[in-house]
Amino acid sequence: MLRRFSSKFTGKKKEGSRTKMLTNGTTNGMVNEDHKRTELTVQQPDAPDYSVTQGDVQSNFEKFAHLLHASNRPLPTQSGDGAYLEEGQPSGFLQDLRTFGYKDYNTMLQVMKGKATGQLQDTDLQARSSDKQYTMEHLMQLVAGLPSNSKLRVDLTNSFIDELWNSLQHPPMSYMGDKYMYRQPDGSHNNVMYPHLGAANTPYARSVTANVLSPGAMPDPGLVFDSVMVRHEFKEHPNKVSSVFFYWASLIIHDLFQTDHRDFSNSQTSSYLDLSTLYGDTEEDQNAIRTFKDGKLKPDCFAEQRLLGFPPGCGVLLIMLNRFHNYVVE
Repeated sequence: MLRRFSSKFTGKKKEGSRTKMLTNGTTNGMVNEDHKRTELTVQQPDAPDYSVTQGDVQSNFEKFAHLLHASNRPLPTQSGDGAYLEEGQPSGFLQDLRTFGYKDYNTMLQVMKGKATGQLQDTDLQARSSDKQYTMEHLMQLVAGLPSNSKLRVDLTNSFIDELWNSLQHPPMSYMGDKYMYRQPDGSHNNVMYPHLGAANTPYARSVTANVLSPGAMPDPGLVFDSVMVRHEFKEHPNKVSSVFFYWASLIIHDLFQTDHRDFSNSQTSSYLDLSTLYGDTEEDQNAIRTFKDGKLKPDCFAEQRLLGFPPGCGVLLIMLNRFHNYVVE
């Protein structure tokens, strides 16, 4: 009986142990399976993408190089607002041709013929004095109509200036001493053969004898203006030139002519196109406009008082020339 009880007890104990073992085994198995599944789901981290970082580094180096280039670049002096003047690509010849009109093609043909023969057609002194063909005006109109970045515009401008320069007489160098070596403020000593030729405060040289006597009483200037120059409606110029052309013409006329009202045969300015409207006709006039420092002129002023009553465009051009003088001497 004791043996049966012990065997029963022992059997229950073994059964309980087995159940416990099975439970533990099942539990451990589940944990192991979860652990296995956890290990299977763990992925290795992706390799870092260096392409974006490399682009950022390259961009930073480019910005740094641009900063170094900008720091070594000279400060702008070509404009008053401190900005650089960027030079664009020049326009092509076909693009320039699109801006041509019928008269421009004719003018261009004359220029090409002049280049081939060594002289521009109808631009010699006789044609310029007669001014019948308007070749010079047509050439200026053609150049003005070209794009600002046109290479043809630069070539035609240089060709025109060269032709004008070569057509003018230039005095030879003088070896007669300091007095005759340099041109004087009044225009004298500009010609070594005739030192006083074209000087200020000398008589006009007439090519013909005056046959018409000047009237004793001049008409009222306002009446002359209203009768001859006033206009009630705008009429375009035949060559389509702007008013700036007439501002330049006013400067040239008053540069070459200044009649002495006490003696109408006498000119108070030199007969040379020497920009006396800006610098003056005498040494006193030039001393009044000079600063006597670094070769500069007094800023934004000019010597010719007659132009104070002219349209503002004339004064603007002289102020521009004054500033250009000071820019050159710098």
